[in-house]
Amino acid sequence: MTAILVGCAVMFHFLPRLQRPTLFFAVTVPPGYRDAPEARRILAQYRRRNAATSLAALALALFASFAEREALGPAVHMWMATAAVLLQLLGALGAFLAARHRVLPDSTPPSPVREAALAPRPRKWPGGWIAQLGPFLILAAVAGYLVLHWDQIPDRFPTHWGAGGVADRWGERSFRSVYAPLILGAAQCAMLILIAFGTLRWSRSVSASGAQAEREWAFRRLIVLILLGTEYFLALLFGFIALLPLRASAHLPGGFLAFMALELVLVVLVIVFLARMGQGGTRQVPATAEAGGAPVGDKTLDRYWKLGIFYVNPSDPAIFVEKRFGLGYTLNFARPLSWLLLLLPIAISVVTIVATRPR
Repeated sequence: MTAILVGCAVMFHFLPRLQRPTLFFAVTVPPGYRDAPEARRILAQYRRRNAATSLAALALALFASFAEREALGPAVHMWMATAAVLLQLLGALGAFLAARHRVLPDSTPPSPVREAALAPRPRKWPGGWIAQLGPFLILAAVAGYLVLHWDQIPDRFPTHWGAGGVADRWGERSFRSVYAPLILGAAQCAMLILIAFGTLRWSRSVSASGAQAEREWAFRRLIVLILLGTEYFLALLFGFIALLPLRASAHLPGGFLAFMALELVLVVLVIVFLARMGQGGTRQVPATAEAGGAPVGDKTLDRYWKLGIFYVNPSDPAIFVEKRFGLGYTLNFARPLSWLLLLLPIAISVVTIVATRPR
């Protein structure tokens, strides 16, 4: 928990400098504005506020960690940990909105020049469809292994472990109980493929040619590779969970700790790679290229960004657009397909869990 809070604090600290050069706290600003004295004061105040709430959240999390679990009670212990996370997130949001409010009077219209590419932009899947099939082959292999060793699965096996690492929920040997992790894993991987497809084909481009366009494509490709890597991680994780009935132990297997450590390492690597590239690949564009025609802003109007976070533009056919404060893409919430993509993962998880729940 403390490692997550510290990591988020560091990310929030540097995030304003990872955006496009003419975007500052989700507001379109003139070139060079971010280096002006007033902008530096706004950034410093944002960082102080973020640091204060992060330290308070960290103190709360440390108290919950070192306090006797028995003295606090499991419920109080859990709520304190949850409160620490919410405190940091709400504090960061408040610091962002306050900074954005101070920048808004200095906003400038985005570049009026519209570009059109003479050739279609690259849309090839990194690794091709063979790489996309890999996670499903892993899940299918685990399913086949379970079929061959069905008789070795006990009549009752643990399906959930409590905070102490001891099983507190059990399931019976049935198709629903045994194959639920594989079905859920396949559904989540399929959802990530859909998001990757949308990132390649339904995303808005800021630049149509030149070094900026090339870096945009490299950034988009990196996002798709991250999604692909997440698919493989989920396939391995759900495959591991599906094999646990063969173990039939009441204690949490040590493999879970290995997966948690691997997940932390992968998250750090993803953040480092994205930070080095910058939003839309702008940190990779040579300075000469930036000086010679980089667009002001991201070619979207500030009024379509609600609170600087939610993009709502009915006239824009794009489904995915670059985040104005963050790394990666967000949805155009004026498009019905965006809401489908937002709610589909939740629906898939709920339906899969309910359908495979033992009766």
